Amino acid sequence: MHIVIDAQPEPAVWRAAFRELLRRPVRRLRIVGAVFALAGLLLIVADNGSGSLLLLGTLLLVLGLLYAIFIPMRSLRASMARLSPAAQQPKRIELTEQSVKVTSPLVFSEYAWAAFTQLKEVPGVLMLMPARNQVVPVPPGGLNPAELAQLRESVANRQFAHR
Repeated sequence: MHIVIDAQPEPAVWRAAFRELLRRPVRRLRIVGAVFALAGLLLIVADNGSGSLLLLGTLLLVLGLLYAIFIPMRSLRASMARLSPAAQQPKRIELTEQSVKVTSPLVFSEYAWAAFTQLKEVPGVLMLMPARNQVVPVPPGGLNPAELAQLRESVANRQFAHR
């Protein structure tokens, strides 16, 4: 197998990769936010006119809504804003039997297939992961259907080291 992909920088590809990588931490944030909001609502309902529970309940409700809605949206935007210049360059991705090579004007990387611990496929991007929070995004958009089928078959036959 020798597949070459010339990829232009696509924010949608990085956004999909970040969404996938941030899915678990964002879920935790949303659960914490929901618990805070629920506790806040319960305190507001339980307030008997003294006002002290009302203030604490309102504070917890606002904090819960921040954790459940605002902070997760903000974390994706912040991740996109912190993309390195190398990630914003056009790149050539070569997939061979031995390795994955990524070449751009700023970076050259070569990964042996044994370096990858996991593979995830999300719409628009194949994510090869050398570590839990590291990703080598492979956008299959420039491939014809035969090359895409060959890539999927080749990657599916790989044994990824689970660490």
